[in-house]
Formats: sequence, structure tokens, C-alpha cells
Amino acid sequence: MGLFKLLFRGVSGALNIETAKNGLLAKYFFNKKCSEEQKLRIMTLANQQFDGDKKRMGMRDNREVEDLPDRVKYLFYAYIMNYLDFNPLYPKFFWKKIGNPFESEYYEDSTYTLASEVIKKDYGISVSEK
Repeated sequence: MGLFKLLFRGVSGALNIETAKNGLLAKYFFNKKCSEEQKLRIMTLANQQFDGDKKRMGMRDNREVEDLPDRVKYLFYAYIMNYLDFNPLYPKFFWKKIGNPFESEYYEDSTYTLASEVIKKDYGISVSEK
């Protein structure tokens, strides 16, 4: 049983790092690589996605994506950037499938630190969550 928990923790940790990479790169691309027109399109589509998710889940939430914590907001943006085929690092980087962006609120800070280090090593880009 102990080995199973250790393997599960390793797999879920790796998936969390991939999700954190998506969020960090979406933040970097959005703030450094997008035109104002692209930003507006991404924000509009992210809000439409969030509204649809809220309706499907029966949530009563008046917030827009921009009002969400950064960890969640940039995962919505990553989803939309993937949808729009916006990827300045292609073919070296591919967006990963994101399950529930709200789970990222509970990731340890070390997950984002490690994801930042991987991005620096793999793509030569310095990113941070702050």
C-alpha cells in the first residue's frame, strides 16, 4: 500500500507541475506576447467558458475570470490560448489538458517554483507566479 501511495503522489505531482507550467506560460504569453486585440479576445472567450461552466455546475457566482485568483485565471487563459492555437513556443511546447482549474489554488508554492525552473531550463524563459 505504501508503494502505491508513493507512485500516486509522484504521478499527481508531475501532473500538477504540468498544470502549473500551463498557467505560468499563459501568464507570460498574455502579458508579454499578446496584442491588446488578442488579450481582449482571450478574456472574452475565457469569460464565456467560465459562464458556461457555472451554468453546467449550477454555480451562483457573479465573478468574471479576471476576478479569480491568478492561478485559476491564467489556466482559463491557457485553455483559450490552446483553443485559439496561440502558442509562441510551438513546436517545443504543447498545451496540456487541464481538468479543474480551481484545484490549482491548493497546489503548494513549491509546485510553481519547480514549474518555473523547468520552464527556464526547457525554454530559456524566466517566469514567476508573482
